[in-house]
Amino acid sequence: MHKAGQTQPYGWTLMIVAFVTFSAANRADAQTQFPGRAARVPPDSGMVLDPRFGPSGMPMRPAQYATSDTVVPGAPYLDSDGTLTHRMDDSLYTGERPLEAYLRRTMRQSSFRLDYMLWNIQKPGLKTLGSPTALTNDTKTPFQLADRVSGNNLTLPGVVPSTDNMTLNDVNGIRGILSLPMGDDELQFNAWSLAQASDSVDLLQPRSLYTATTVFTNDQLSSSSTNYDMYAASLTSEMWGAGANYIWGQPMGMGPIMLKPLVGFRYLNYKEELNQLGRAIIPDSANIGEVPSHTVRIHSRTSNNLYGPTAGFQLEFNRPWFSFTLSPRVTLGLNDYSMTVHSQGIVSPNEPATFQTEEHVDFAAIFQVGGYFQLHLNENVTAFVGYDLLVTANITRAADNIFYNEDRVSVLGTGLTTQGDVRLHRTISDLVTHGLTLGVIIRLP
Repeated sequence: MHKAGQTQPYGWTLMIVAFVTFSAANRADAQTQFPGRAARVPPDSGMVLDPRFGPSGMPMRPAQYATSDTVVPGAPYLDSDGTLTHRMDDSLYTGERPLEAYLRRTMRQSSFRLDYMLWNIQKPGLKTLGSPTALTNDTKTPFQLADRVSGNNLTLPGVVPSTDNMTLNDVNGIRGILSLPMGDDELQFNAWSLAQASDSVDLLQPRSLYTATTVFTNDQLSSSSTNYDMYAASLTSEMWGAGANYIWGQPMGMGPIMLKPLVGFRYLNYKEELNQLGRAIIPDSANIGEVPSHTVRIHSRTSNNLYGPTAGFQLEFNRPWFSFTLSPRVTLGLNDYSMTVHSQGIVSPNEPATFQTEEHVDFAAIFQVGGYFQLHLNENVTAFVGYDLLVTANITRAADNIFYNEDRVSVLGTGLTTQGDVRLHRTISDLVTHGLTLGVIIRLP
């Protein structure tokens, strides 16, 4: 018999089972909602878990892990949904390397100089475009010409052209100089170029004179010449260069005057061409005049490549608003040069063309001095004007290398046969180039 209000033993059992089941269910929900709470794993379950993760595989939030807004690159952190993440160390790509920092500082302190050049190239001078002749001692003065075949005098006297009136003046050019600071010293890179310069001589009929190219005969003095009623000669030149110089800072300072030694390397290229074109004349059949015959061409070309080490100094007088710089330097090196001479039609239109070329390497020297007055407009901009003198020793020029000659040989059954033999004759000379330079220096802040 049971008494009212008294719970039977199995009722207590049901209540305990229900409480345990309810508590376990709430604990599982809580673990899902709060992944930062540690999970208890029975020691005999055989599971090996990372202490950062619970049984559900979700990351926990230990106190030592940072959040995404405070994480150091390369360290783990918890993102907004509680996932443990490792941020890749991207400093290799986004950070500034030491070399990049050095280049940035160097470029910020560097300067660039831009020059406009108005220079003169030394003209070939009085170079007769023909050989000495037995007919006269002064080929610039009109003298009596003769036909090489018959020996009869022509109806008009003639002159031999020369390069005396050819000039290569007022040649425009440009130069750029990049200066990089090396502590107290300075490293400079420069490149410059002059525009193509040319001049010509045109001698056309009707005139009271013929034009003649006098020639040797078998390399000996003679009275032979090729005579023209129309003639033109043109001279063309090109010049450019580049180099680098290292300038020491202030090893010798005397108040506002400073002497800065420099060393470097430079390259210079000078090309020149001389073209001659004429319409030859011969006596007519009645020998009472001359008639046009054929075209004569004579072409000479040279290319000089000079290179070598450079030494010199910069003498500077500096004041706050202006300065003056004198910079002499000399280059001792080599000239790797080539020469070509080509001719056709010297004697007759049917003779074969002649072509000869040579290449040589000889010692060469370059001397340059420049004086510049600089006006400092502000700390970043300087304007300047100056004058440069450039002397190049041991180069070859187009007008110097032509040997004017004809070969006259005895051929069995035909008598004497004459043909042109204008050929290459290597000649070395000096070249002087000089002129005005003005421009601006821009310093990066």
